[in-house]
Amino acid sequence: MLWNPSLGPAHLYLAMAESVSAVLRVDSGIATNDSDESHIDPPVFEAFTRTVFAACFSTTHPEFRLLLRGPLVVSLALLEKLGVAIEPADAEQAAMVAEAHERGSGFSG
Repeated sequence: MLWNPSLGPAHLYLAMAESVSAVLRVDSGIATNDSDESHIDPPVFEAFTRTVFAACFSTTHPEFRLLLRGPLVVSLALLEKLGVAIEPADAEQAAMVAEAHERGSGFSG
């Protein structure tokens, strides 16, 4: 198990990831079943997270960036738990990657 959050945070993250996936037109790699379990396809999830990361740091629209930030931090933390790291290109990206690392270290699972 990669992450075992309480139902509220899990449902919110999954809904946000699904919305971001639709807006950016990229598969998230996250699948859910009738038992409220989620499964991640690591290569697809990595591509999703890299796409969201690129979109977040390439947009000049501050609200779009803000809206991407929450699910992106969680996605980066989950990706790190899968053993994949995204290398930041600058200090702003490094701060987000560091935040994801810090938050991910508290994930149970």
